[in-house]
Amino acid sequence: MEKINEKQKFDIKLDEIVPEYYSKNKHVKKIFFERLKIALDYLKLVKPEKVLDAGCGDGLFTSKIKETIPSVKKVVGIDLNKNILVLNEKYDTAEFKQENLYELNYKNEYDAITVLDVLEHFEDVEPVILNLKNALKDNGYLIVSGPVESFWYKLGRLVIKGSFSDETGPGAGKHYYNIIGLDKIIRKHFKRIKRKKIKFLFVHLFDVNLYKKI
Repeated sequence: MEKINEKQKFDIKLDEIVPEYYSKNKHVKKIFFERLKIALDYLKLVKPEKVLDAGCGDGLFTSKIKETIPSVKKVVGIDLNKNILVLNEKYDTAEFKQENLYELNYKNEYDAITVLDVLEHFEDVEPVILNLKNALKDNGYLIVSGPVESFWYKLGRLVIKGSFSDETGPGAGKHYYNIIGLDKIIRKHFKRIKRKKIKFLFVHLFDVNLYKKI
């Protein structure tokens, strides 16, 4: 946990983790909810029964999985945020646990794992990817989203959060990777099945990728 504690925030109020979900700017909300829609579309495609949402934040996406995907029988959301356990009282469609992804100890348990805008926050990310791989059943699926961190992306961050930096502003946290760098590491352990770019006008902002365990 020491690898990520120094520059990350684990005591943010749950409704402040992704303030873009509640933005008054309709374009910002649309972009961020598009990530969730694509992830749900991927889950519909692979038809899992048991899903892990790793780095589930405020639980908004986690709570929608069972409601949206007919095949899903169980959903577990995990996060290092100390406030996460209150989500067990808020939502009845998922189970929530406080977990450290560096210490994850599931073995061949899940059909699909979602990790949305999470992995870029890990300086030493490959051990986390391996833990997620171990948690998946054979031929299981991993869904990952992340920012491109281009100049235009950072300019958008300045407009939305008032800073070019990923370490300042609402819901901020240090980014060690962009999605392109993460994809290279993930594909050492997974086969990429689908890649979906999220754009605003001409600006490429995020990728949402579907991988299969190999």
